[in-house]
Amino acid sequence: MTTKKDDIMGLIAARQEDAGCLTFTYGSESRLGGAGVASDVTLAGGEFTLKVDEPATMPGGTNAGPNPLDLFCASLGTCQEITYKLYATVMDIPLASVSADVSAAINLSGFVGVGEKVGMSGIDVAIKLDAPGATDEQLEQLKGAVDAHCPLVASISKPLALTTEIVKKEPSAEPLAADADIKDGVLAVVAAAKEDGEALKMTYSSSSCLSGPGLRSEVTMPGGHTMTVDEPV
Repeated sequence: MTTKKDDIMGLIAARQEDAGCLTFTYGSESRLGGAGVASDVTLAGGEFTLKVDEPATMPGGTNAGPNPLDLFCASLGTCQEITYKLYATVMDIPLASVSADVSAAINLSGFVGVGEKVGMSGIDVAIKLDAPGATDEQLEQLKGAVDAHCPLVASISKPLALTTEIVKKEPSAEPLAADADIKDGVLAVVAAAKEDGEALKMTYSSSSCLSGPGLRSEVTMPGGHTMTVDEPV
């Protein structure tokens, strides 16, 4: 499992010389149109696209792609894996592979207006390291470095500024059609949440593994969805 240590040290040196050289903006564009709740997503740069959907158990869902919260788990797990590999390389800790199993508990009652505002109640990340010859002390030092420097861990561990706004577009020739099945499904979900506060407790998850050269992780999510996560050149 090889990554050039000199390249990573070069990044560190560049940051010390220019405080702005590692400042990035990440982003995406997405559009939901037509029947159901599937969105077509284009990631920053336009090179990668994917479809995001809900499982058939959710109103309007067709399982055409992973759902947003499983994708969130995948983002966290793969960010952990990449950070583990980079820091293991710099710290000269042998690493054959690193895997992440992420589990996030949430009660969606708030999503349908029943109970408190919806939000994840906790996230558990199990990191599996195949590090032949590494000592327990080295692995603890590695974990400390990753916990302190993983970008997504840092982002979700503190209050994060979030703004949303509506931008009006020109009317479409084909407006988004009302979906009676979705309306009936949402009303049924609301009724279930009112009747049983535990009915919409959910767990979202992902499993991923980074092995071999480079920083590419292979991800598996519920519903049979898979994807590859990597870094740009």
